[in-house]
Amino acid sequence: MSRRSKVALILVGLLAIALLSGAGYLYWKTKNYLGGEEFRLLLSRATSKALGINCEFAPIQWSGTTAYTDGFQGEGRAGQPIRKIRADQIRTEIDWMQALRGHWHLNTIEIQEVHIDLGDSNPPLDSNGNPTPPGPAETTDSYPAPIGEKVDIDHIVLQKIRVQFPMPPGNGLIEHASARISRDGNAWLMDVSGGHLRYTGYPDFSLRECRLRYNSDHLHILNAVLAHPDHGQITLSGEASLQPVRNLSLDFELQQIPVSVFVPQDWRARLTGDLSGPGHLLDNASPKGPTLSASLRLEDGRLEALPILDRVADATGTREFKSLRLHTARCDLECKEAVWKFSNIKIESEGLLRIEGRVDENAGNLNGLVDIGTIPATLKLLPGAQDKVFTRQQDGYVWAAPAVTINGTLQQPQEDLSPRLTDIVVKQIEGKVKNALDGVFNLLKPYMNQP
Repeated sequence: MSRRSKVALILVGLLAIALLSGAGYLYWKTKNYLGGEEFRLLLSRATSKALGINCEFAPIQWSGTTAYTDGFQGEGRAGQPIRKIRADQIRTEIDWMQALRGHWHLNTIEIQEVHIDLGDSNPPLDSNGNPTPPGPAETTDSYPAPIGEKVDIDHIVLQKIRVQFPMPPGNGLIEHASARISRDGNAWLMDVSGGHLRYTGYPDFSLRECRLRYNSDHLHILNAVLAHPDHGQITLSGEASLQPVRNLSLDFELQQIPVSVFVPQDWRARLTGDLSGPGHLLDNASPKGPTLSASLRLEDGRLEALPILDRVADATGTREFKSLRLHTARCDLECKEAVWKFSNIKIESEGLLRIEGRVDENAGNLNGLVDIGTIPATLKLLPGAQDKVFTRQQDGYVWAAPAVTINGTLQQPQEDLSPRLTDIVVKQIEGKVKNALDGVFNLLKPYMNQP
């Protein structure tokens, strides 16, 4: 080998050693930086900007290409969609070749457990009553060397999720669920499975499936299925705007959900059956509450232990009224400003009773007007009832005229049909007593004037 070749080989070797030493030093320097306080604070500020709240990471540890931290915590201010968040045991793999070129590509971030408290996402109001947008969280727009400026995340895996959220008049909780989040252009797709949903005053529902899409403070519920612990399910779809004020628009479909889920405690023994039908919920954070509308039908329904039915059963001698099988039971309902309106009510126990009309409920007080029809045979023990109360004939029934007024409270509903029937009975008794007294008087009359 010539002298020149030897010199060239030595130079190449020295250059290779220098490059390896430089790369090793850069790797060591970068790794020390990424595990240091400066990068931890920078990552905290960047995450704060992404979530819109103030976050802080625990110290970051490295093992080869794996980065790990015990987690981070964050807290939002009034009006921000997230009030508190905590993520535990975060782990990801780093592609150092791309990182050294300024491109951080994180294929999957794994998080063992996430706790999110959405709190009250309503912002404070200004002097005119308009919502004021929240101020920005403490962030930085620059990423000094050696972190680079481009960060790509493909997937985020959440092993366990706990989300608490407000939904007047109560609070909701999703727990023991898991999720996989994937990037979809400028948005994120979230597939949630397992776990259950709790809501104040209702039984736990299992979260059978849920697919969400999040983009720029808008959450789209593409599809969600909640299963009742006994039977039946609720399907959901809609969207929610999280800033500057919470706005929820939700379509739902009940499929054979026990009616006991929705009626007050003291009515659960009176009304049984399964509810089905579509509805819509709109919540724009109004202090007057959300707006609800639905068109529902009750399947395998039964109505019993209702005072009016007991009185009708006693008056007519028809025991079927005490436990009334409902072959048809449907209505439209609307709840606005905490006032419930039940319209287009159609209830029928075939060959016995039909009820049609509307009833409103406001703060527990009832107000309604319903048509009540029955068959002539049930009035056999009430002579005169068909001539004086059930005077209208239609569709094989005789109907009370005028229509029956409903009032009172949910706990003690009242109506004006019973007094009408009672009045007939009283008058019949009065008439019979008068006739009996007249008969006695007529028998004694010939002797009353004798000396």
